[in-house]
Amino acid sequence: MMKRMVRCKTWPTVAFALLSLLFCRCQNADEEIVIGFSQCTGNDLWRKTMHDDMLRELSFYDNTRLIIKDAEDDNSRQIQHIQEFINTGVDLLIVSPNEAEPVTPYIEQAYSSGIPVIVIDRKSSSNLYTAYIGADNFEIGKAAAEFALTSFDQDTVKVLEIWGLRGSTPAIERHKGFNAGLANHDVFEIVASVNGEWQYEKALTRFGSAIDTLDIDLVFAHNDQMGKAAHEVLLNKKRRKDIQVYGVDGLPGSGGGLEMVMNGVLDATFLYPTGGNEAIRLAVDILQGRPVTKEHRLITTAIHEGNVRTLKLQSEKILSQQQSIMRQQKLIADQNSLYKSQRIILYLVSGGLVVIIVLAIFLVKLLHSKQQINKKLQKKNEQVELASQQVKEANEAKLKFFTNISHEFRTPLTLILGPAEEMLKQKNRPLKDKEELGMIYKNAQRLLRLVNQLMDFRKIENNKLQVQASPSDLVSFIEDVVSSFKKVAKAQSIDLQFNCDAKPVEVWFDKDMIDKVLFNLLSNAFKFTTEKGFVHLTLKEYEDTVTIEVEDNGLGMSEEHVLHAFDRFYVGENNKGKGTGLGLALSKDLIELHHGSITVESKKHIGTKFTIALKKGNKHFSETELAHEESSIINDDNHLGLGELNTFTLSSSQPSETKENTVLIIEDDEHLRQFLGNSLSEYFNVVTAPSGTEGLKQALELIPDLIVTDLSLPGLDGIGLVRRMKSDMRTSHIPVIMLTSNHQESSQLEGLRSGAELYLTKPFRLSLLLEGIKTQIRNREILKSHYAEYHTSSKEDSPANVDLNARFLREFKTLINNNLSNTNFNVESISEELGMSRVQLYRKVKNMLGCSVHDYLNDTRLSKAKKLLQDNGLTISEIAYECGFSSPAYFSTAFKARFNITPSEYKNSLRSD
Repeated sequence: MMKRMVRCKTWPTVAFALLSLLFCRCQNADEEIVIGFSQCTGNDLWRKTMHDDMLRELSFYDNTRLIIKDAEDDNSRQIQHIQEFINTGVDLLIVSPNEAEPVTPYIEQAYSSGIPVIVIDRKSSSNLYTAYIGADNFEIGKAAAEFALTSFDQDTVKVLEIWGLRGSTPAIERHKGFNAGLANHDVFEIVASVNGEWQYEKALTRFGSAIDTLDIDLVFAHNDQMGKAAHEVLLNKKRRKDIQVYGVDGLPGSGGGLEMVMNGVLDATFLYPTGGNEAIRLAVDILQGRPVTKEHRLITTAIHEGNVRTLKLQSEKILSQQQSIMRQQKLIADQNSLYKSQRIILYLVSGGLVVIIVLAIFLVKLLHSKQQINKKLQKKNEQVELASQQVKEANEAKLKFFTNISHEFRTPLTLILGPAEEMLKQKNRPLKDKEELGMIYKNAQRLLRLVNQLMDFRKIENNKLQVQASPSDLVSFIEDVVSSFKKVAKAQSIDLQFNCDAKPVEVWFDKDMIDKVLFNLLSNAFKFTTEKGFVHLTLKEYEDTVTIEVEDNGLGMSEEHVLHAFDRFYVGENNKGKGTGLGLALSKDLIELHHGSITVESKKHIGTKFTIALKKGNKHFSETELAHEESSIINDDNHLGLGELNTFTLSSSQPSETKENTVLIIEDDEHLRQFLGNSLSEYFNVVTAPSGTEGLKQALELIPDLIVTDLSLPGLDGIGLVRRMKSDMRTSHIPVIMLTSNHQESSQLEGLRSGAELYLTKPFRLSLLLEGIKTQIRNREILKSHYAEYHTSSKEDSPANVDLNARFLREFKTLINNNLSNTNFNVESISEELGMSRVQLYRKVKNMLGCSVHDYLNDTRLSKAKKLLQDNGLTISEIAYECGFSSPAYFSTAFKARFNITPSEYKNSLRSD
């Protein structure tokens, strides 16, 4: 038995070892060498010839790939290419620098990271590279000079030099070589130079601009393309016969330097080999570890009318032979590819046979093991079933207990609801008592509704809740449900509409269940729809179905919360602390009992739409689901409609002018907000807001005398609200009392540091809050007197860094004093200068100085006028205009109204004294 087990374990090991060996051989045979080439530019014929030479030479080496990246004469792009090659880890890097200095550090980086580097054509500024390939540009320039010495026999030869890219090493060295060749010959003089930057178009433009003012005999261009441009310019200007043109490159093929010399475009060119094939050969030698020299100089020669035909025939012969070799290599490559594919197929077939044999052995072993495992699983399943039954029984006991407790809730709730309803019916009861009783009644109804929902869930789980469908007009049914929300909509300024094209629409449904569903959807819509929003119901009739859409433009839900909207006990982000997660789950169960569907579409901050789909007719109901007698609607809130309850709530409109002080209450809990509003409205004008954002808006618009705010608010919280108010000149003077359920000392300190004058923790005594409000308003009156006395005194200089209120009064006073003589300066001018509305400015000044802006402006003008009358240097008319009065007559009237004496009488009294 042991031998058999060892044999079973050995077989897979041997099989997988054979497969690994086969795939490793395939992988090793196909290992690829990657050579990266960072080309400075590829848009000229010489560079394209270099690429062709490289690719032709590359065809001699299997599994070698060349990646060419063209920098297009851009240093930063070439640097990026080199870094990309370093990051991808090429086996070897070839670089033709655009300009030496900028690229050198990155060539050094590649070399230092262990990547062999071949610099081709143009050198870098250091010796940190593996090898360099290129013709000796200095010798090419010198050869051009020597050829020119033999071609001219006149006393003076004037030369124009067309440069390549000034910062590139080939251009610099060709210039130096040409100058060195002419150094001891005074006959030749370089009279001008043009920057062609190796490009035909730039040389054509710049040479054409320069030639008109120059008398020259020879043009030396650093490459053939720029020489061609010079030829065309001279030909157009009919000066070509008098001026010789030399180029550099001497490329074979169409458009190359050889063809240009033959066609008379150039008088001579100097061979500058691309080095493309030599670069590939050198790269392979380096990668294979063969010793190589660092400098590889390519030979050059002069090409002119005497030897051009011979050289052209030789180059064409070489190209023809290379093309023949490439065709033969392609055939060989195709044969190799066929051989490799057949070899891989053979390996795969062999490996497949080994795998099949191994799998067959394993299959027998697995079948035996499976039988053993099944026996163990059967025992475990029995244990799990027993544990599951115990858990089910325990859960059933908990649910039963929970159901019994829910039943027990109904008795005390009835005892609360009954007396409350009777007391509400009494006509002579004060409005305040009715409001408080309405609050008790509404919350008791809410508890009762939650208890009923829990009991409905229990019935659904036990399959005891059954539909009792009967035919009814769905349109009139929905209209009845919607009508109970009309007063709520009116109180909250919400556009409530029910739209239906057809009437009536007969559908079989359980009125009690559908009433609960619609009531829940509408309650949610109103809960999360802000003031002046909309809640729209739409009934649509189709051939086999009817849909009810409940749509609002409230807060909406995120995609994640839409997925869980109908999960039991799931509370969304907009409903934390305000719900149980039962309503929508129960609604879904009730609609599914009708064999219908309910879906939701929602986008955050845009709105939500619930769609209920009910089938027409009664064929989808079983016999037991059909009611023989029409059922009545049971709505827990119908004893006292929602609209009637909302008539007890405090309006948040503009405060009454009958009370002296205005208090703004910001509280997100509707019932606490209502309770505080009702309690404080006996003493103050009360305005309420349900959120920090709305509260800040109300504070800016109304400029109340005091604000009571909760710490935890949706959106802008209490701390942020107080900080924004205290940093705003329009509201910085308003005292704030902060309410919170957080009893931690750190939270209280944070509230006080934010600028709140008083911090009360819940639960709190109403008398304490009332006394705190009165004290803060009384303190504000004392501070108002202080500001009024201080800012009507003769002191002009006050500390620069005082509080925001003192700064406001200083700016206010300075603005008035600086514009007293301006007759057009009025309240509108002051509010515009201070960046406030007229209402905000009036209430700010009234709260701080106890007078209106107009009165303060007139008093200041009259005080100045009285002082000027004492100086006795100006006439009354001059004083009137100096103090900003529109006429002397109006000045006299205002002065007498203020001081009970005319300006003339006052002035005469001063003289008599």
